[in-house]
Amino acid sequence: MKRSGLTLVELISVLAIISLVTSLAIPSMVKIHTRSKATASVNWIIGAVNFTRHAAINLRTTTTICPSSGSELKCGGEWHDGVILFTDHNSDARLNGKDVLV
Repeated sequence: MKRSGLTLVELISVLAIISLVTSLAIPSMVKIHTRSKATASVNWIIGAVNFTRHAAINLRTTTTICPSSGSELKCGGEWHDGVILFTDHNSDARLNGKDVLV
């Protein structure tokens, strides 16, 4: 009668190898994830600036992009909270007067 399966020593050896490989791979994966998030943030900012430039050319007026916190339509806050883009006819970096939210 032929038996198939693993002995306890073989099973422990395989688990030790898997845990060793996993412990070596996790720090590399964390670095890759962090680098990927940083690259995505930079690409997002570049895209927002390019969109602002495109809007300024198409609308033939000064446009402003600035960070805006929450649902407020005014400059202030952190860039990761969101941005607003608007025409800035009087170049005061504030959404007022004839300025239009883009």
